[in-house]
Amino acid sequence: MLRWACGWTRPDRVRNEDIRSAMQTDPIQLKVREHRLRWYGHVLRRPQDHPIRTAMDFEAQGLFNTNQLNSEDYLRLAWTQGI
Repeated sequence: MLRWACGWTRPDRVRNEDIRSAMQTDPIQLKVREHRLRWYGHVLRRPQDHPIRTAMDFEAQGLFNTNQLNSEDYLRLAWTQGI
């Protein structure tokens, strides 16, 4: 999207970091983290008996298999551990 807004195309071979600095924007990872923390603040302001608060404290049991990382087994994380 930023590349398009600047008028550059893939054949121009402009690096993503250069495009972000030209447009003075942050990397997407920072924006996602910022919005995740904002949502977490909204959840914490809900009453303790609200369903979203009980879902926040839920811990899944067992292991799951990831096909992307050599099919190793990983422990599931609670929602709050991913923040």
